[in-house]
Amino acid sequence: MIRRCRRLWRDRRGVSAIEFAMIGPIAMLLVAVVIEAGFLWGGATALEAGGRAAARYGLAGAGAVDQTRTEVIRRIVTEHVCPHALDGTNSTCFWAADGPRFEDENGDLTPLFLDLRAYSDPRNLGRPEPLSDRDADGERDADEDFDDLNGNGVWDADTGVTGPGGPADLVVYDLAIHQTVVNPLLRAAVGGDTLRHETRIVIRNEPF
Repeated sequence: MIRRCRRLWRDRRGVSAIEFAMIGPIAMLLVAVVIEAGFLWGGATALEAGGRAAARYGLAGAGAVDQTRTEVIRRIVTEHVCPHALDGTNSTCFWAADGPRFEDENGDLTPLFLDLRAYSDPRNLGRPEPLSDRDADGERDADEDFDDLNGNGVWDADTGVTGPGGPADLVVYDLAIHQTVVNPLLRAAVGGDTLRHETRIVIRNEPF
C-alpha cells in the first residue's frame, strides 16, 4: 500500500492537463482583455486622427457644392471612425451601434458628437460675453446689459460662434464617441458597457 502511494505520488502523468485547466482560462481571459483594450485604443486613435484631418480641411476655408463645411467636417471624421456608415462596407466601426446619440447640425441623432466654436479674438476663448451682472449669479437677467460679441442677439456664456468660423478665426473642435466594451473586466474598469472617447483640437483658420 505504501509503495503504491509512493508510485502515485511520483507519477507526473496528467499534470500538464491539470495545470492548463487551472491556468488556461485565466490566460485566455487576459489575452481577451489585451485584444479588446487594443481595439478600444484604436477607437480613440481613429477619433483623434479624424479630428485632425477634419481640422486640416476646415482651416483652409474650402467648401463643397452639395454640403456645408460643417457637414464635410463631420463626414471626414466619420470616414475615420466608422467608414461603413458612409459606403455600406463591413469595415471596422468603432462607435457603439446602440450607444448614446447626439443631435447634429441638422437636428438628426448621430453617434458622433461634433461641436465647432469659432473665436475672432483668441482672448475670448471659453469666456462669457461681458455682462453687467448686478446680482452676481453668473446669468443674464432681463434688466442686465451685455456686450453681444458674437452678434447673435442673446447673451452667451461662451462667446464662440457655432460653426467652422471665417478667415483667421480660432476654432475649437470638440469630438466624442462611445465605444462598446464587451469584456467584463474592462466593463468593471470603465464603469459601464461603453467607453466615451473625447478629443479637442484648436486651430486657426487661414487668413484668406
